[in-house]
Amino acid sequence: MMSRILIFLLLTGFSATAQVRKHPIDQTCSECIAKANSPEPGAVRACEAAALRQWNTELARLLAADHRTNAKAEQAAWVNHRNEQLAKMRKSFGEAANTMAAADELRDAQINLARQRVDYLAKILAKSTVKTL
Repeated sequence: MMSRILIFLLLTGFSATAQVRKHPIDQTCSECIAKANSPEPGAVRACEAAALRQWNTELARLLAADHRTNAKAEQAAWVNHRNEQLAKMRKSFGEAANTMAAADELRDAQINLARQRVDYLAKILAKSTVKTL
């Protein structure tokens, strides 16, 4: 259990400072969960699955706009990093790897990894846009 918490904190980029403003995708996910108004895990999972699709769409949009010379190699390295992190999580679950709880934690990790990459690329692209102006 403790190892799962540590892995989660590492994957989410845990910080003692709270984010003041939520990303629109996170806001939409929170609103979806609130509208579901149900403790049923299926409703929450549907909202989170939609959020993951939105994060992946946003990531693809930013990647298409990233014309730096090392962008493709950097992205390939990030995909390897993401896959390694998710594999470590799956391995840490052991026999519980095929449970809904494990699937939920993996989806949360995928969302957090995509969110971190989107944030990173948005900052990089904002800097390159400022330089070209």
